[in-house]
Amino acid sequence: MCDGHVLDKTRHFVSHAGATWYVDVYEGILDGVALAEIELDSADQKIELPDWIGKEVTGDPSYRKVNLLAQRIAALGEKGSALQMVGPTR
Repeated sequence: MCDGHVLDKTRHFVSHAGATWYVDVYEGILDGVALAEIELDSADQKIELPDWIGKEVTGDPSYRKVNLLAQRIAALGEKGSALQMVGPTR
């Protein structure tokens, strides 16, 4: 099933402190979204975070791709509605 929204991303492999980070940079409807992840050998594995890393979002469902997409579609819909209401009156 395709709803017309294709997720375009470029995956970068970034080495840091002996580990490889997978950094997905999105374009298109999710333009501006970048997510970084790392595969751990165990849940208690110690890692050195890069300076460029942001907040931890692993347990936050709003960062799942389906939810990011839904949020962006809703935001675009709200902007579209606002734009339709603004204009010259006759």
